Amino acid sequence: MSQPQPQPILKNHRLKKGDKAPFAGVLLTDGLLAKIKTDHEKAIKLLKLEIEKLKRESKAEKDTHETVCKAKVQAERSKTDACTRDRERQRSIYEKLLASKKCPNPIWHYISFVGGAVVAGGICIGADRVK
Repeated sequence: MSQPQPQPILKNHRLKKGDKAPFAGVLLTDGLLAKIKTDHEKAIKLLKLEIEKLKRESKAEKDTHETVCKAKVQAERSKTDACTRDRERQRSIYEKLLASKKCPNPIWHYISFVGGAVVAGGICIGADRVK
């Protein structure tokens, strides 16, 4: 079986005054077709302009967002750098304090340790005898 051939959507019928139209509907003149075509082209140009405008607005919004994000990152980096400098400064101060507090003669550390051990031993022996 063969498929029926589709009918063309638009047919060009040139009618003369007094001819009967072979269809029911509205008859368009060449001037009206030209106006429809012009309106159609104008609408396409307006849509293209609107698309370009939206693209520019979108790009501007993206650029603004990117600038704000970069500024936030830079601010956080500055805070981090300041904290790191403060920590290093404090560490340096503590190291200097520790260096100045060192005992000039380390023998006193040993004497203190031995003295503490003797006292603790004496307390333990004394507590054992009291029982």
